[in-house]
Amino acid sequence: MERRKRKSLNPRKNISDVVALLKDPDFYKDCKTILTARPTDGPYPMTPEEFFAKWGAFPPRNFALLRPNDPRKEADAILAGQWGLIPVYPWTTEGEIRKASVKTRRGIEKRHRDARGIELGRLADWLSTSGFSTAEIAKEIFGRKRPSVSFREEQRVFRSLKGRDLSYTEIEARVSNTIRGRSHSHEKQVGMAIKRFRAFDAKGKMLREAPAGAEPISHAVTMLLRHTYIRPDAKDVVRWLEALRSSLLGRPTP
Repeated sequence: MERRKRKSLNPRKNISDVVALLKDPDFYKDCKTILTARPTDGPYPMTPEEFFAKWGAFPPRNFALLRPNDPRKEADAILAGQWGLIPVYPWTTEGEIRKASVKTRRGIEKRHRDARGIELGRLADWLSTSGFSTAEIAKEIFGRKRPSVSFREEQRVFRSLKGRDLSYTEIEARVSNTIRGRSHSHEKQVGMAIKRFRAFDAKGKMLREAPAGAEPISHAVTMLLRHTYIRPDAKDVVRWLEALRSSLLGRPTP
């Protein structure tokens, strides 16, 4: 029985054309209009449906796909409390700096080890949200309709089967199954990458709502910035200024 291929839910655009939109200045402008809009500014300039009708894709969740090297990622990390400060004085030793660095790192959500996986998941999540199937996304990301083994490896598999009581047609079928299995493996990789990214994104939103500081000094700076620019509150600004002073200089003696 021949397996029926899942059709794309996005018949308007080729997936490669949609990925190319990430470098389109006009697409960026429309995304920026939506991503920076606030409910207090009045009606949104464009609904997601209108955006999709124009571009054949929904806007990404944030600017990370649009501007990978945008300084907003540093700003997001600071406002989520995912950073640290280490005071260095004339008498601070290298050993003390290393010790403080290790301690600070423990309080920060690690992502550098899986940075490529997160970025792959970010792209795959956006394409999936825009209506493309896992198979289409795997083909776009890995560059082939189905991932093939190298000619040398294909010959190795062929030779390993040649000594068995199999016809040439049966051997070719088994080699083909090996390749097909890798194709499904790539689709699974895409599915897992999307799942990991969505968990990562949910954790990021939680931290942005309730920052967990890596250490007292950076945490005080984070909260000070939030209550100055994000949720202005004069009383909280004074409170966190005092917390910052205490973290740096200690509590005043009576």
